Amino acid sequence: MIMAYLEITLQITPEDRHAAAGVHQKYKEPFLSQIAGPQSLR
Repeated sequence: MIMAYLEITLQITPEDRHAAAGVHQKYKEPFLSQIAGPQSLR
């Protein structure tokens, strides 16, 4: 079994953290349910 990991690191200012969390919540489920293969988002 081959495992691959995609890591995305963003530099987010403290005042923008709330907006970034909203983007994460909005797109987490569609990504995990529509992209072939993802099993978790850490």
